Amino acid sequence: FEFEIPAGYTNRGKVGAIKGDEESALIGLKNFASFSDGRYPSTLTVVTAINELEGKLNLRRKEGSLTDGDLGKVMSIQNACTFYAELKKQDRDAAYYGDDVGPRDFDRVLMRWRLDDGRYRVVYGDLRTEDVSESRLKALEERD
Repeated sequence: FEFEIPAGYTNRGKVGAIKGDEESALIGLKNFASFSDGRYPSTLTVVTAINELEGKLNLRRKEGSLTDGDLGKVMSIQNACTFYAELKKQDRDAAYYGDDVGPRDFDRVLMRWRLDDGRYRVVYGDLRTEDVSESRLKALEERD
């Protein structure tokens, strides 16, 4: 199957397939923060994330600073939303704190979920990850 671009139109770049894995989710969150002055989406739903970016994207478009490659970066936030939705669906005790945690909050929990061995995977505000015990997770979340 070959896609043919109609006359008078140009290719604006490629948007990759949605991926529901941890690495892609972290890339999506990083890209979101780069477009939103260092904030993460308040919730990990596609509608909320896109709505929260809309003003920034419109401003960039008006300024002429929105590039063809930016579309893929914007759409990558779907990876984080898909990953989080899957964790919730699997009943992994997932939580997300983007309404309160930003990239400079290196010691605060942005997102977490339970692993198969009972420990928790923690994503900090600076997008570092760590596997911790349930008691360590409670201590980290109590500081917030």
